[in-house]
Amino acid sequence: KFTFLDETTGEEYVEYIEPLVAQLRFPLTECLIKKKMPLLAEFASYIIPPPNADRVNGRTILFDLGSPDWSRMEYVVEEWLAHGTDFKYMISYSTTKDQESDAFLQTIPDQHAEKIFRHYLPLADHPVDNPKTQGLFIPDKIKDMAAPDDYILLKLDKGDGSLKQKLVQYLLDNDDVHVDELLWEIDASGNYVMESYFDKTLGFSELSSLTLPEAYDMLLKLRQKGIRAHSWI
Repeated sequence: KFTFLDETTGEEYVEYIEPLVAQLRFPLTECLIKKKMPLLAEFASYIIPPPNADRVNGRTILFDLGSPDWSRMEYVVEEWLAHGTDFKYMISYSTTKDQESDAFLQTIPDQHAEKIFRHYLPLADHPVDNPKTQGLFIPDKIKDMAAPDDYILLKLDKGDGSLKQKLVQYLLDNDDVHVDELLWEIDASGNYVMESYFDKTLGFSELSSLTLPEAYDMLLKLRQKGIRAHSWI
């Protein structure tokens, strides 16, 4: 748990956070295939939304990387809303599809359509001088857009595991990016089941160089830094 002290009022309050359980399944199993494994990986209620929504004075913004359709954002948006956090903006990035072929836009519920912005562009894994030619570095975008009193949730979903790893490492190494909460789909190496799936089905590997223990250590360090970091599937 996190224990906080409000230096203005002197009030002390506690926020509970789930343990570092990662996936509530065998961590080397394949991704969910509903026809074969209907109950394997759909339970995500171990992720505890922030209970301090009433303490947020600024905007609530969700940055998303890689959600292929609304179902990959629905849990977060609806669960956070049930706990009092209504995202004002939801900004999603895709590197593999264009607007005409993107199922994401076709699955957004009407009540959220005006809040969601979908961008199609290459992404960089380090700070760049020219995002138009070198790719967008998401931490720089967050720095440009977010104010200190905003609540920022960054969700690193499907996509290049190495890119996600480097983005997380940047958050650990730098104090100039305001991120309150992180949901990270960890593509750990040494996964003999998923490596075959990536190579044969997708034609490339999305795995990072991280082992599971190393990924857990990064999650712990993020939390020690004050970022509510969660493993995501």
